[in-house]
Amino acid sequence: MTAAAGIGTAAARSALLLAAWRGQPSRKRPRWWRLPAVALAALLLATCSGDRASMQQSPLLRFVERKSGRIAIMGSDGNIYTMDQAGGARVPVTEDAVIPDQERGLVRYYQFPAWSPDDSRLAFIGYQGNDQIAATSSVFTTAPDGTNIVQAFSSGQYLPHTLYWSPDGRRLTFLTSTAGSTASALQIVPAAGGEATKLDAGNPFYWSWAPDGTTIVVHAGGSGAAFRSRLAFLNVDGAVYEEGLSVRPAAFQPPAWSPDGSRLLVAAQAGDQAELVMTNREGSLYRVLHRARTAPAFAWSPDGNRVAYITRTINEEGVQANLQVVDAEERATEPLVLTEETLVIGFFWSPDSEKIAYFVPGTYVNPDNEEQQTLFLTLHVHNLRRDASREIHRFVPTSQFMQVVQQFDQFYLAARVWSPDSRNLLFAAYSQQGPGIMVAKADSSLAPRRVADGLIGFWSWH
Repeated sequence: MTAAAGIGTAAARSALLLAAWRGQPSRKRPRWWRLPAVALAALLLATCSGDRASMQQSPLLRFVERKSGRIAIMGSDGNIYTMDQAGGARVPVTEDAVIPDQERGLVRYYQFPAWSPDDSRLAFIGYQGNDQIAATSSVFTTAPDGTNIVQAFSSGQYLPHTLYWSPDGRRLTFLTSTAGSTASALQIVPAAGGEATKLDAGNPFYWSWAPDGTTIVVHAGGSGAAFRSRLAFLNVDGAVYEEGLSVRPAAFQPPAWSPDGSRLLVAAQAGDQAELVMTNREGSLYRVLHRARTAPAFAWSPDGNRVAYITRTINEEGVQANLQVVDAEERATEPLVLTEETLVIGFFWSPDSEKIAYFVPGTYVNPDNEEQQTLFLTLHVHNLRRDASREIHRFVPTSQFMQVVQQFDQFYLAARVWSPDSRNLLFAAYSQQGPGIMVAKADSSLAPRRVADGLIGFWSWH
């Protein structure tokens, strides 16, 4: 906090706080059922967050609107549920979570549901232990109605996190960490259950499946300044073997395959600068899309025609992180700057590639107690056809949703916050009712509506 105060702007304070939070998950069981302090902060925030007029939705709208896909959520009770975008047709996927009122006793809960590519299965992580210790951690797969459940992975030593299905839906990859170690291991296991295989390890560690499901590209060890930093291809079709990518990585997170698998985005170190590079597996393509002092965070549009990325700068005014879009095919076109002099910490393309949802942090200071400060997010949507941005909502995020925004470039590959028809978005926020799953319309002045109590949720792909 001292360093942030030295920079002197609310945006910079948020940036440094977010940077400090961004990292590997702890093995400690998250105490996400302890809500009073944050709920109080949400109430304080509500007094200052209404600079954009919005109309409340009619209760009848949820019955007559066109539904798109399904939503899987982590409920406040520790169970997994599926539902439609209005909170209807609710189905419990798990029903045996145990969240004790006291510090000691049996604890069992499930989190971070992930839809398979064809939406026929859900994967999620389960924890069970006693006296604040997660004795067993598991990865489950199931039908969306909770039937045909399979324990694909279970361990009393390795803590799984960050699920990512293979493109064919037959395998699951995830990271595991252990007590006393900062490194993460990439594991792969059949979705139907079987023996898990350790593919690779590093600190930090990020990965991306090729669309054909035969290859994984990994970024391990951080930037090129680190001795163990590397970019490599892992062939997982048959015998597993690794091929190095002859690019010195900058300080970015996961590489990103184009939707057709022909090209790859990475951030490369070039002297004292970082380059956003479009390349391919053969190394015959090397196109620089952006060059700056710090590495960008990036993602392809679902149609593969454009690339969006966040540029970060630090100057006398503080920290800025602006969102830009560039044509993936035309070399001569200048990038389209969507934000200026702001701080974008995460974004998500709509499935139709016409809109981008992005998040900007802010700090609310309680006027009655200046030491009481609350970090909040503002959700915006930029419509690329209209070249216009709309502020959707300000909210206090749950810690689970905050993790998704902070590591959007990894979660973007494996989960979706947009509805399949690109009309709605979901997020998880605190309100007077506690943590809840909210659905917002992307092109409307209607206020978001709460569809369920919960800590995180993701939309199906179809």
